[in-house]
Amino acid sequence: TQLLARFYLTQTYRLQNDHQQALSTLAPLLKSIAEKGNRSRYVNALILASRSALSLKQNDKAVAFSSEYLKLQPQGELQATALITRMTAYSRLNKKAETRTDLTTLAKQHANNAQVQTALHEICEAAYIAKDWKWSAELFGQLEILTKNKPLHPAVLSGLAWSQFELKDFANSAKTFARIVKEHPGEKTLVTQAAYKLGESLANDGKTTAAATAYEKAFQDFAPAK
Repeated sequence: TQLLARFYLTQTYRLQNDHQQALSTLAPLLKSIAEKGNRSRYVNALILASRSALSLKQNDKAVAFSSEYLKLQPQGELQATALITRMTAYSRLNKKAETRTDLTTLAKQHANNAQVQTALHEICEAAYIAKDWKWSAELFGQLEILTKNKPLHPAVLSGLAWSQFELKDFANSAKTFARIVKEHPGEKTLVTQAAYKLGESLANDGKTTAAATAYEKAFQDFAPAK
């Protein structure tokens, strides 16, 4: 049918990063969904629309499309993608409560989904770059739990430590930098940086003796060979 052809044509436009054309092509399918609801064969088109809207930074539309999918298919096969898309759009709109709600659902139902972890990491990084360190610390803290024993964990732990440091929460940043050194010795760049930041965190927290010890150890372990 023509609608089915449009569905597959949309995939082509998305692969070409022509998201505006993808949304235009989807219009009749979205109309069918609006008229028929779950009786429409093309409910998954809402996910295509939400992802293209997100790529175009049309965040309100991305929320609307993904929310409509979740209303029609609350346990649908693309639930995780819908939640990821909506969570990302909410975060861009600075809707923290809504972002937190979708994150909680994803953590409960899709904790081991690599796509979830990658999307959340991008949100964490965006919050840090925006200097919203309280928010980035909260998000990195949630992601740290999800990425235990995963390849992403060292970078996430580093993001958490730096967020705590920027918040002047030096007691906790010292603990987190120390964890990087202990838990990820193979990550030489991160570990070297963390070892020195551990000393700086301790010094800023008024623990001068512990700071001196940490600096000395960092120098012994990581100073460039002459």
